[in-house]
Amino acid sequence: MKETGKRTSPSCSLNPDDVDRIHHAKSILTARLDNPPSLMELARQVSLNDYKLKIGFRQVFGTTVFGYLHQHRMET
Repeated sequence: MKETGKRTSPSCSLNPDDVDRIHHAKSILTARLDNPPSLMELARQVSLNDYKLKIGFRQVFGTTVFGYLHQHRMET
């Protein structure tokens, strides 16, 4: 049996609007490094549910929301 397209995280179909919202979430995190919103607050601000934000963020950026935040803080 042949495996195709094995992924490490559950897949979630993202439309272009969702991708824009995920990029907006990243810009909110970048702007609020000292006092970032909680995952639920961030999801509300970009009009996504928390599950879609978590899964979509990993698909788009290859890391979790707060993994990105930690990495960005370390770089600056």
